[in-house]
Amino acid sequence: MKKSKKKSVKKSSRRPKGNRKPPLLAAAVLCEKVLHEKDDVASIVRIIDTLTITGEDPSLPPGFVALNMFLCFKSGDAKGTRKLTIRQASPLGDTEDIHKQSLDFRGNEQGVHVHCTIPMALKKTGLYWFDVIVNSETMTRIPLRINYHQQEKAATQ
Repeated sequence: MKKSKKKSVKKSSRRPKGNRKPPLLAAAVLCEKVLHEKDDVASIVRIIDTLTITGEDPSLPPGFVALNMFLCFKSGDAKGTRKLTIRQASPLGDTEDIHKQSLDFRGNEQGVHVHCTIPMALKKTGLYWFDVIVNSETMTRIPLRINYHQQEKAATQ
């Protein structure tokens, strides 16, 4: 009778930190300002989903605008470190990762607030999207429409 050999399975010496469950997203907005109070409460001022730029040129001149993004995550069943990526998609379909950071989740109702300034190069009017990605999962998409309005030139007398 032949004895079967048992294969030994090597266990990794590295233990994963936490678990793989995704956190919960409680808020995701673009806004004018975020106030951070002493009691660790955040206040969001003027939520923005449309930005209208006015100028004398017949079309949108190149420029920059800085917006604030506020994200509020709750751990839920998530424990451990997660990788946050903010990906911007232009009206032309071009994408760029514009913000990356690590987030630490401790479980239950505990959460993480993320406040970052988003510098945007204005090249075209239309609908921009900001994807909020945790590890490789898209948690939500935040829209921002850029409009341009040409000012009428004042009549000279």
